[in-house]
Amino acid sequence: MALTLHGTVSDNTVALDRKTVPPIFINGDMAIWQRGTALASASGTYACDRFWYAGTGATSQRSTEVPSGFVYSNKLTYGSSDMSIGQPIELPATGKQGIFIAGQTVTIAFYGKVDSGTEGITVNINARNEKFSGTNSTSFTISDNAVTLTTDWQRFTKTFTIPTINANNVMIAFELGGIGKTAYFTGFQCELGTYDSNSIADFQFEDVATSLARCQRYYHKFTSVLWGCMISTSGSYTYRRCSHDYPVTMRAIPTVSDILSTGITFTAQGQKETNCGFGTNSSNASTNAYVGGATFEAEL
Repeated sequence: MALTLHGTVSDNTVALDRKTVPPIFINGDMAIWQRGTALASASGTYACDRFWYAGTGATSQRSTEVPSGFVYSNKLTYGSSDMSIGQPIELPATGKQGIFIAGQTVTIAFYGKVDSGTEGITVNINARNEKFSGTNSTSFTISDNAVTLTTDWQRFTKTFTIPTINANNVMIAFELGGIGKTAYFTGFQCELGTYDSNSIADFQFEDVATSLARCQRYYHKFTSVLWGCMISTSGSYTYRRCSHDYPVTMRAIPTVSDILSTGITFTAQGQKETNCGFGTNSSNASTNAYVGGATFEAEL
């Protein structure tokens, strides 16, 4: 969801009421995995909802290896090159800073560990046009962005100074980089202000239904049956149509893929941010023509 302000602004400082404002990171506790709970060698794509991962031969999968209080973590299994993981935070509009006021600070917190030994990684934030593009990228500044993972769960915090973003930026791109060993992460948290591991607030859990709805703004899929109703007949063509209403309004008109159809091949037609139609012009008059599933993606 786009970030909107619910709180107070005084002396160019934002104060958010954590009782009424949703967490800035979506699905920070790794609870939602709409695409499946184990994705192999799909570098640069999403596995756990709202968190992309990258790394040659790397895999991302849901794990129950967790710190106290959590149910799931994201296990990144090392392949043959350093891995990274991140989430793009949607700005309220292109070039609009929203709650990220220039000159103020923002603190990132997360839990992490590795399978063996130790591993130094980096914590990075940039305002960007696209999550993997350096064009017009504006860096959030920090004196030391390094942390060291061990075989024990640790909670890390890093505080950044917010820059004036570029007029073309659409997101705040958070990323952990340089991960050269199999590692586990959970409890991603973003708080406005300066905190350390002792002063930062407890992780703000959301109920699963609320977290899922926030994720579905960017991606969702359905597997129910939509029967293709015959609309009219003209010549040798039988026109069949059906439609799917999204569970929430999506961020943008989504890309529709993985359409499962039976009897007749359906294609997406008339996609909107709120619903999608499916249709076919076919001489096959089968009464068993239906759409049995599709995916809808409007990720940043």
